[in-house]
Amino acid sequence: MAASAERDRLAIEAEAFRAEMNRRHLGHYTYEQEADEISMELLASAGLDPREHVEAWLGFTKALYDDPESRSSFDGDAIAFDECQKLFHDDWKRDGQPVFIPLGAITDPHHGFCYRLFNLSREIRAHAYEPRGRGPAATVPWATVQTRAKEALAALLAAPVPAPSASGSSSGEAPPSTSPSALRTPPIRRRPIIDRY
Repeated sequence: MAASAERDRLAIEAEAFRAEMNRRHLGHYTYEQEADEISMELLASAGLDPREHVEAWLGFTKALYDDPESRSSFDGDAIAFDECQKLFHDDWKRDGQPVFIPLGAITDPHHGFCYRLFNLSREIRAHAYEPRGRGPAATVPWATVQTRAKEALAALLAAPVPAPSASGSSSGEAPPSTSPSALRTPPIRRRPIIDRY
């Protein structure tokens, strides 16, 4: 009973802390955010348009949101996907005024899906990323690559998750889930850096 009360008390404190961070527009910098930013630099250096990365992230986020098994991943976002998508297309403004996008769950280094879209957009604007030079030479047109990637993602999301066999696996455990929600990694250790936006 005491452990349950302590867990409840800590949950209340954590939520109050998150609310205060949101009120002050504070965040924390993680390896996942750094990876997003480095990806922009690498794409531009390779002659590719980083804005296409953001559009792809929007499509990936929508595919996850449309999947009933992964929809609960959005619970910590604090912004519904439809509203996030509208803000994205409105350049992160509501009624002409810039909006604050909360990080999502503090313990998740991936941050919320909407925050990641916001951060990628913000990075492009802050660093004025533009493709440098020509993109890699390819025998297949880029539009065809994009179409095939979208088709492959749609097929992956539409594929049924295999049920464990009646006899079970040799280890006695069910096979790992292949649903999109199972693809998220567990939290990793974060660097204690504060990001204010």
